Amino acid sequence: MANPAIQVAIPQRRYQYGEFLLIVLGDIESQDDIQYQYLVSIVPEGSNKPELFISAEKLPAGNEHKFQMRVLAEKAGQIVGHSDHWDKLEVFCQDALKVFAQVVDLSDERPLQLQ
Repeated sequence: MANPAIQVAIPQRRYQYGEFLLIVLGDIESQDDIQYQYLVSIVPEGSNKPELFISAEKLPAGNEHKFQMRVLAEKAGQIVGHSDHWDKLEVFCQDALKVFAQVVDLSDERPLQLQ
């Protein structure tokens, strides 16, 4: 899976987490076949290009849960969880920050909300 093909997205929150800027996006329109509820765009300090994304993707009716969370890199993606509550920005942000901390091993860092 490639990075999301975002056409339009509205920034909802920004976090500084270690040496990374995390931008939480909502109201997303994309060219791929995925319905994104939220996306976290993760940009390393000193760069202007996202290195990683964490998504909350709407699942079709009939699935056990309403959403799946996926970690997306340039050429790979991995589902890391499911929930019925990632339509709530606060819940998604808390869970996405935990996943990000595990992925890049930021056990000594704490996220700072910028916006």
